[in-house]
Amino acid sequence: MRYRTIRPWLAAVMGASIATATFADTTTTSTVTTTTVTTTTTPVAGMFKAVDDGAAALTAQLNAVAGSLRVHTLLERELAHMQTSRMRAEALLNAGRRRQAIVALHNAETWLTAFLSRVRTVGVKKAVGPTTQASMVSMANQVRSNLRAVTVAAKLQR
Repeated sequence: MRYRTIRPWLAAVMGASIATATFADTTTTSTVTTTTVTTTTTPVAGMFKAVDDGAAALTAQLNAVAGSLRVHTLLERELAHMQTSRMRAEALLNAGRRRQAIVALHNAETWLTAFLSRVRTVGVKKAVGPTTQASMVSMANQVRSNLRAVTVAAKLQR
């Protein structure tokens, strides 16, 4: 059908349906059902404490080791940058800026990865000893897994 044919036909159908409608007094009853959906999310703020505790333990272990001043300074710098990024992420998350917080958490993980790669070098092994080096690697891996858990929780938070 063409437009010129459809338009009068549609008007006729609409007119017929309006003409057949009756306007009588009716009572309408409606039932309203409300559903409450509760979602359980992991409190991200509490998860930052695990990262802080691990970073504090790494810093304490680093300060307890008497080694090369240059190695100590570099490792301390990377831990400080990681903590700064982590604190910025927490502040952004509390301010409701989830995407920026996730970026800051990724930065913190990058600094922790740099710390891990530096700890695994031969120079650190000579400076701190193999047992301390292994301990620092395991602690840093634990902090990294906690940091990743915080990142995942922040991504799921709405």
